[in-house]
Amino acid sequence: MQKFKAWIIWGALTLSIPIYVFVGYVVTQDAVDAVPLAPNLKLILIVVSCAMAASSFFIAKKFLSRPSSLPPPFPQPPAPDFNRWLTFHIIRWALHESIALYGLVITFISWTFTEMLPFAAAAIILNLLSMPRNVPNPLKTH
Repeated sequence: MQKFKAWIIWGALTLSIPIYVFVGYVVTQDAVDAVPLAPNLKLILIVVSCAMAASSFFIAKKFLSRPSSLPPPFPQPPAPDFNRWLTFHIIRWALHESIALYGLVITFISWTFTEMLPFAAAAIILNLLSMPRNVPNPLKTH
């Protein structure tokens, strides 16, 4: 059941990207002339997108590799491994989705549909690379 939840969340966040592409396509169909982008705007959004992608890998490597623990003054049992895994993967998938949103922003600013395609492609590729494969079993005893 837990693995099914992870796949549903991943699927929803991944399938939202083609919806953004569709919205960008529909909105730009009535555009008469494309508006030139500010010279540095696209570069800034590309750099921010690269930072989002890098931070998603940092999150996975840094936070999922160390055991969860609470400070000594308030001893409580740590959260199950699945909850920790799912939380950080939802954050990771949302960071990937934000890359597609940056492309949608560029499309709305420039009224050019093709501006968003590299951003959407990068977001889909990153989500495919981070599919929920090794979902921890919450019933496993340590």
